[in-house]
Amino acid sequence: MTELALFPDLDEGQSSNAIQEPVNLVPDWSSQEVENPLVMPEDIQPRKKFYNSLWLLFGRRGDGKSLLMTAVAKMMQRRYRDKGFYDRQIWANYDCKFADRADPFLLDWLMHEPWLAMNKLILIDEIADHLPSVRETSRENRDFANFVRQIRKTGSEMIMATQMPQEVSRKLLRQIDIFVRCRPLMAGRVVRAGVHDFWGGTSGNFRQREWPPRDEDEDSYFYVLNTNTCFGDYDTYEMQAAGYRDNREEMLKALGWNFETGEDEPKEEAPIIDITDGEMGKLIGSSVLDRYKDGYIFDVSKELWRIKGLDDDIRSTTEFVKRLRAEGFNVMQQHGKTLAEWKK
Repeated sequence: MTELALFPDLDEGQSSNAIQEPVNLVPDWSSQEVENPLVMPEDIQPRKKFYNSLWLLFGRRGDGKSLLMTAVAKMMQRRYRDKGFYDRQIWANYDCKFADRADPFLLDWLMHEPWLAMNKLILIDEIADHLPSVRETSRENRDFANFVRQIRKTGSEMIMATQMPQEVSRKLLRQIDIFVRCRPLMAGRVVRAGVHDFWGGTSGNFRQREWPPRDEDEDSYFYVLNTNTCFGDYDTYEMQAAGYRDNREEMLKALGWNFETGEDEPKEEAPIIDITDGEMGKLIGSSVLDRYKDGYIFDVSKELWRIKGLDDDIRSTTEFVKRLRAEGFNVMQQHGKTLAEWKK
């Protein structure tokens, strides 16, 4: 299966098949190669601290801004699950298929109820349409800038995209950590990202720079490969309805968004189904397995807790593997781990 990959030091036109082994900062004392089991101060891995960041992707029309934003979010979602961070979610203001929440009114929620955005990766497309520099003193710009200034307290991060960064509210620009110039290669199968640490907060380089960021002034760059696997994860032709438009809801409906516009509208009640507890457990277990059918590889032992107890037939990893194979998953053994992947 072709997966998204990140190559920070790959030059254009080159390829690499090298596999980098993870660095183990703490010695494995069970190994026979370790003769003196003495823990040195430099061998102790310090406790990691979370440093959130805000990215602003920019480039001309069709330069792969939304594609790169979607690809990075998809990689991060896979990493969250691999590390067991199931409380971290992906929120987007565009129709991102794998996002935990895709809502065109996401900016409104963030401005008026910021306490809801805890441990989220937030994706905002066409940020200049919602928070333009020409409306610098508007209530929307001030509220969102206040949210961004305190975003560290929510444990969230944010990736935004726009064509012209100089058209974005200055209050927001001052909070951006990294500006990324996007450039698609090989018909969108690769996206080159030029990194600009404009304020010097990450690289420590506080030299004076020209605005907007120029390609020749980039601090670093990286490539995201196989971005063509994300073509179906969002609609590249989707339009954004600015928050200050009077006919915003009508425009969103015309664009195909389906949402409730009022509490007085009738809602269909779910039918009452009389089923046993065992049948309910199997239904819940099937719905949990459906979340893994998006094509990525996952660790069976780390996912066991999600459906353990929901089905009477699942009590151990062996029973979970049996259930996965029955549902059409491919189960394999790699480096002592049991991995599973959905068969397309």
